[in-house]
Amino acid sequence: MDRFVAPCLSPSAKAPQGPLTAQQEPDVKSIKVETEKLDASNALIAVTLEAHGGKPTKAADAVIRYVFVREAKGWKIDDMSGSLKG
Repeated sequence: MDRFVAPCLSPSAKAPQGPLTAQQEPDVKSIKVETEKLDASNALIAVTLEAHGGKPTKAADAVIRYVFVREAKGWKIDDMSGSLKG
């Protein structure tokens, strides 16, 4: 599953403001993608983003979790969440 998510979150990709980075002006230094749960129809992927400015005060603030579901044409993002509200 990680191989499907990582290219979408590549630091070289010019992503607009949005839920991929939880920032208005993303400056992503590194990305870590971990599969927390994977079965035939669902996956939970944790993406940890580190900005060039350093790590957040709380480690959990750097993690965005994506819930994927398998549909007829492949995997789709069903939901995403992070510790920051906004």
